[in-house]
Order: sequence, then structure tokens, then C-alpha cells
Amino acid sequence: MDSASPALNRRTPDEVMTLTTLGAMFPTRLSFMRLLLRRMAHEKWQMDAPLLSLDAQGYGTAVYTIRTPERAYSLVAFSQAIPDERRTDRVIAEVWDTTYVLYDGIPDQAEMDRLANCVPLQEAGRFTPREIVLSRANKSIRMFEHVADKLANGEQPALADLRRVGYLMRTTAVYGNGKFGVADRSRIADRAEFQAPFQAEMLTVWLIRLFTLDLVEHVARHRGGASAVLLAGHIRRFIGIGNATGLGMAPFLINHPELIGRWIEARETAVARVRAIANPTQTEIGTFLSCAERALSHLCEWQVEDDGYAARIRATTGEIESLVTWIRSFTDPTYLWDQITCHTLAKFSPDGAEMTLSLILEPYGDLIDDLGTSMSLADGTPIRADQPLSDLRSRLVAAYGWALGPDMSQEQRRHFWYVSAAKQEPRLGEIGEDEGDDKAFAFDYAFQARSLLAAIDSLPSDADVGSLLLHHPELLDIVERLEIQQAQPYAEIRENLVGPDLVPLALLRCKLAFFGAAKFDPLSDKWLRVTLFQGAPSCIADLQQAPDDWIFSHSGSEH
Repeated sequence: MDSASPALNRRTPDEVMTLTTLGAMFPTRLSFMRLLLRRMAHEKWQMDAPLLSLDAQGYGTAVYTIRTPERAYSLVAFSQAIPDERRTDRVIAEVWDTTYVLYDGIPDQAEMDRLANCVPLQEAGRFTPREIVLSRANKSIRMFEHVADKLANGEQPALADLRRVGYLMRTTAVYGNGKFGVADRSRIADRAEFQAPFQAEMLTVWLIRLFTLDLVEHVARHRGGASAVLLAGHIRRFIGIGNATGLGMAPFLINHPELIGRWIEARETAVARVRAIANPTQTEIGTFLSCAERALSHLCEWQVEDDGYAARIRATTGEIESLVTWIRSFTDPTYLWDQITCHTLAKFSPDGAEMTLSLILEPYGDLIDDLGTSMSLADGTPIRADQPLSDLRSRLVAAYGWALGPDMSQEQRRHFWYVSAAKQEPRLGEIGEDEGDDKAFAFDYAFQARSLLAAIDSLPSDADVGSLLLHHPELLDIVERLEIQQAQPYAEIRENLVGPDLVPLALLRCKLAFFGAAKFDPLSDKWLRVTLFQGAPSCIADLQQAPDDWIFSHSGSEH
């Protein structure tokens, strides 16, 4: 490679905004969990547990209060006994092992009494703007009991057992942004600690993880008495919090194009900045190799039952192994990261390529961490009514060319998205087979783009966008999305989202990767389990020592 710097350019939307690429993404330095923990460490947040009122079986109430430089927030947790036959991760559940709310401030006794009456009911309860996030979680009974028994007997749980699951409890819902009456986003959006995406939700999950660890130690103490021990530090860090996620998460990526565009743009800008580094230092290369070796151990511990996903993990493992060998043989590291990126995008599977892009970011916090402040939603993009239709047409062809070809026939309109009346959760139906297509979301943007092109071509050449929408008001949504893409090129998923080959799992993985989730474990093409905060600091003291060195953690990690 010559010594000329590669241009600071990003991958194109056509390369990135496909279900294949989005469904292969991994956590990065810009994932929302890591944004949160970096802020907590930098600002030296404090925490105490003013209430831990649990019986010998671990049933009762707990409160954990977090103090930022300006405010206090409290996780209020309720733990209860439920029949095994009623324990389910599905949205139809009506009872859960534990339920939670992130409260704005510190609740007094009157508020605690109110919360005790409504939080265990979840969506059937009544909530106020003082509640920021509502959540619930179920135990992994076998793993929780195994760890509690081991600690009660004075032993540490076997890492081999923990590797198979990685958590003691998994959340089945984390609701914010006004759902079921909790605080609207506008109530907290101007608070520095919550300006980055999903920070209140990530704080809630981190505190739920802490409660889970304290809960199992509490149960062990009551079982074992003087013989009981606490979790060893490295095991405590390794235990994450599980999450079971279904279709309810998928429409978010479709409904918020401007926000998603900002997320992807930040990630692609970070990659472009690193690719433009001419002479990486040996320390930076060493950090990359250390993270890559850790990723290999992480891949070995990532166990799934789905044969297709297992094959993807094996392929990624082989690719990262070859990458490490390849880099160790380099004699001239000039523009090393650009060479690596070009090589992996051309030669690796999507999973291998996306993991590599995550890894090359790790040595460069000083260079890219500022991008975390650019990932929140700004003001909306207005429609320019006086814009000539010729300009709109040119941008339509550029942005939706993938949808305008002859192969996008009506036969490619197979599915529809809707909301169930019972649980107010998104569902995916099949046209002609399932009821509800008359109430479908308008997610058929490929076909709306085709309708827009036909409408433009039917009007005089000197017409403007205002005239178009006067004659075709049904096209307002697709015109708005086209305007958004002018400012946010990564705003639209460039796939037919109602087609016969739709795999919703890709949408779930993309959003979860931005959260910082790992070890994606698909249970179908519409539902998967993941692990959150595995390897992350598990208490405030731990956070001050090593807040950010936990990507692709594994059971042998000591940091």
C-alpha cells in the first residue's frame, strides 16, 4: 500500500443498511451500556442500598439509590414467589419472579406503598411521571439454585456451569419513554446523564444485575449460615443479566429512521476515523490483539442450539484466528486498520467482518468516544414543499433504487406488521393467512417508494412537492422518510420489510448490539436471548477501577 492516506469516508448505506449487515453487528465502544458506565466512572456516581427487606427465600423489597452529580434515582425491586407453571418469558405472562421501577428521586414510605401495589402488576398497574422505567425479570431457576447452593456450602460455582448460561436472571421487558404511563422522554431528555440513547434503561438493567447478585448471596447466607461465602470478584463480574426479546423491539428501527441514522452514522464515522490512522503504535496494535484474543475465548463460550447460528459462530472464530495470525506477520503496519478493513470486508463472513470493525475501535477511545454525544435525536427534518419534483425524483432513485426494479412485484408483499389488542405488542402476520392486515403498520416502504415514483411521473415536470402531496396525501410518510435520508443517509433499512424472505431476528440483533448485548441466542427467527453487562463492573468500587475494559468478556477474564 502506498503512503497516501485513505480518504475519511464511510461505507455506503447500500453496504451497511441491509439485514445481512445489520444482523451481524456486535457491541462497540459506542454501545449504550459502555457510554453509561464511562459516564458513571468519570463523574464518580455514588450508590447505596437504603432498603434490603428480604426473607430467607429472597422474597420482599429492595431499594438501590444512585446519586449523580445533580440528582438521585432509585431502583425499587420487588421479589415474590410464583408457581413454576406460570413462569414464562412470553409477553402473555401475568406474574414474574421480580419486578422493578426506576424512580425519579428517593421514594418515601407513601410512595413505596403505592409502588408495592402497582409495580408487581406491570402494565396492569397505574404509573406516574415519577417512574422513569418499568421492568420485570424471571430467574433461570436451575442456575440461580446452583449458585445459591454452592455459596451456601462455602464453594464458588463452577465456571463451566456459568458459561452455559451466563446469568441468574433475565429481563423480559424494559419499558420507558411514556409506555404504560411512566415518564415521557421529554421529562428527562435535557438531563445530561440521560441525553445519550437509552441511558435510563441501561441504568435500570445494571441495577437489576446488582440486585440479582445481592439476592443470590442473600439466599445463600440464609441457607448456609456461617458456612456461606460471597461470590468471588471475577465470578461476580462474569455473571451478566439475561434478556429475552421478541418482535416488540423490531419496529423501533423502522419507526425512528432519523435516530437510527444517527446511530449508524456514529459507528461508521468511528470506523472511518480509525481507518485513516497512518501509523498505529505498537501499544495500539497490542491492544487490538489482546481484544482479539479475548474475542476468540468469548466465541468459544458462545453456545447456541440453532445449527445455523452455531455455524456462523464457528466461521467467525476461524476468521478471527486467521486475522490474528495475519497481523502478527505484518512487517509494515502503515494504514494497518484500513488494510484490515478492506481485507475482512472482502474475505470474511458478515459476522467476521463486523466483529473485526468492533475490535479495531477498541484502542481509540480518545479518537472516537466523542461520537457518543451525537447519537440522540435532534429536531425533525421538515418537508420542503417548494422543492421541484425533479429533485425529489433524483433523490428517490438514489435512495430507493433497490426497491424500484422489476423484481419488486406484488408477490414480494407477503407479511404485515400489527399490534396485538391484548398486550399492545407488535406482531408479524402473513397476508391471506392471519387476521389484522386491515390494521397493519405502513412498513411497506419498498412499495411506497414505487408509488411515489409513479405519482411523480404522472405530474407536470415543473410541479413541486407541495403539489404532489396535495394530490397524493397518502405519500406523506415516504416523502418524509426521503427528506430524512437527505440529512441522515443511514436512516432507511434497504430491504423489503414485508417480503417473503424477511428475517426479523436481524432487526433485533442490530438494536441489541447498539445496547451492548452479547451472545445472541436465537430461539426462532422472531425471538432470541442475549446477555447484558457480562464482564462489566458489578459495583461502584469496581467501576472506578476498570470501567471500560470488558468487551467480548469470557469466564477467564480477570479484569
